[in-house]
Amino acid sequence: MKKQKTKFPFRIIILTIVMGAVVSILFATFDGRPKTASSMASIPTDYSDADLHSFWDTHMKTLVADQWSKAKLPYPELNSRYTQLATQVYQRYGKPFDVELVTSYHWASKRVGAAAGINTNGAADVSFFISAFLDSYKEIQTSTVPEWPRMWESHVLIIAMHEMEHAAYPSKDTKAIDAEEESRAWTETMRYTVVPLVETYKMPLAPTELKFYLAWKASQGNAESPIWKQSIMSSYGAIDGRKMPEK
Repeated sequence: MKKQKTKFPFRIIILTIVMGAVVSILFATFDGRPKTASSMASIPTDYSDADLHSFWDTHMKTLVADQWSKAKLPYPELNSRYTQLATQVYQRYGKPFDVELVTSYHWASKRVGAAAGINTNGAADVSFFISAFLDSYKEIQTSTVPEWPRMWESHVLIIAMHEMEHAAYPSKDTKAIDAEEESRAWTETMRYTVVPLVETYKMPLAPTELKFYLAWKASQGNAESPIWKQSIMSSYGAIDGRKMPEK
């Protein structure tokens, strides 16, 4: 999903330094000051900043900040793909990419967990909409799946990797929903993230990711299959081409 800009009380910066074939990920400290309010629209949240900070610290920070962003996950396939994408982002923009934490919901839907785009500094970035993740966490926690903590882990990682696929290959219009670009990004997410998590590490999937995975298997990994295209359009068809409204 493509992104919008809004404010959040702290920020993560990921610096990617390319030295030949070696990629070094440097993780900086949080900036505890509120960001300048954006001129772009968003859906407000009812959660307090304190609740969102606590949720991030307890249920996301270790996975996203300490493992995913440093290519230190216990899943070598994901670390390898992340490093490859981070390198491509740096080579494309000549700058490190940012990861931003956002309190409000994405402008298109409260179901959007993250989005990729280009910030005002001309660098690629990925925004995590913490309110949406908190909603998802509540749903997954109350599910009947015995291994719901692992389902939560797969959910976060799949979304994060999916947005990295967008960041490395941005569409021409980063302020509009593009179903064709979503199909491309989900195709790569299936190949390099979902399939290893499910088939190698036996991770359970949240409903949305499970729907795409089943369609991918039914299409035999063919991105041109009508089954795969129908799965994508069932999620993005109604909003394909919708542009981000001005605030």
